[in-house]
Amino acid sequence: MLDFSLILLVLHIHFRITKNHRLYYPMNSTNPLCVFFAGPPKAGKSVIGKESIARPLDIPYLGMGALLRSKNQVPEHHGLAPDETVIPLAMEWIYHRRKNHVPIIFCDGFPRNILQAQKAIPSLKKLGFELWTVWLSKPLHACITELPRPDRKEEDTLHIRKRYRVYQEETVPMQPLLKKETRYLEFDTAHRVFSEVIHEITLALELDHRVKKEKVREFPFFHTPALI
Repeated sequence: MLDFSLILLVLHIHFRITKNHRLYYPMNSTNPLCVFFAGPPKAGKSVIGKESIARPLDIPYLGMGALLRSKNQVPEHHGLAPDETVIPLAMEWIYHRRKNHVPIIFCDGFPRNILQAQKAIPSLKKLGFELWTVWLSKPLHACITELPRPDRKEEDTLHIRKRYRVYQEETVPMQPLLKKETRYLEFDTAHRVFSEVIHEITLALELDHRVKKEKVREFPFFHTPALI
């Protein structure tokens, strides 16, 4: 027979875990995902993250550049918005989705540098997010030879070189921190077919369990019996 004191101990532990459950999962019973998309210009962050995954699956997508433009916070001459502007705007956007029990969000352009990452990561973990990074790498020569997008009229060679230099100076230094503090995926989009990258991302993030079933059935990368 089981010792009665052991049964009481098990019940006590169960009660404490249940009672304090919201300390670890503040708004939902399972951790929501916050996925950082990082990489150089024209590596495919928007095409892969936004147009191919987030949009068809109705996943909220933070495009930091678009958010800054909507708030009239874009510096002149293609400059970078200061961290004291970017961090509060991004965190406000994220917290609003967290408050509404969104199970997954994508962030493109935030965090952009190591300071933003150092500020954001602890705050996001306190909100209960499981953090992921999808790093899309691509050498400069491949970015320059990429065909320009019709919605990016400023994408001349000089501007791409400037953005790539900013990526190397600002974004690359935060890579070790993201590898340490988040679940990290990296893809070389200069030598990988985009459809393969999209498929691997959707499987790694287990999106078939995190989005509405009707959206999964419409999504081309889940058209297998095992995932529907």
